[in-house]
Amino acid sequence: MRTIILSIAVFIFASCGKKKETVFYDLPFEETMALAGQEGKDVYIIISRPGCPPCEAYMNEVNNKHNKDVILNFVDVMHPDNQWYAHWLCSGAFPTTCVFTSEGDLQAVVSGSTKSAMDCVEFSRSGETLCADYFYEARYPYTGDYKEMLGKLLRP
Repeated sequence: MRTIILSIAVFIFASCGKKKETVFYDLPFEETMALAGQEGKDVYIIISRPGCPPCEAYMNEVNNKHNKDVILNFVDVMHPDNQWYAHWLCSGAFPTTCVFTSEGDLQAVVSGSTKSAMDCVEFSRSGETLCADYFYEARYPYTGDYKEMLGKLLRP
């Protein structure tokens, strides 16, 4: 009997371990990328603004679908520390999803909350920048000099 109680106590204690958080709100970019490197997970930075019902629905769907396999950082461009996202990575369409590898390389910037946009986000994780089947094209040419310049900007 004592062994059973001890086994149950060990099981409960082990299952109460701290769960690693993978969903964040307004986490600074540097912290997000550092966490991605530590965890070896890709990052979705979802740029939105208050009062955007499509953004909220999209964020809920992404959260439910990907909260274990990628690091999610939902950023509000109205927050003073996040306004640079709107300038450098967002066309003004909300939500905009920026897909980064665990190494910090920008894979894609996809605007919109449609199923096609979400499919394009998924497709971009493979390193592709053109989602022709979904009629989405990566906003930036992530090759050559531009990729190098953007990389320096994002990783000073």
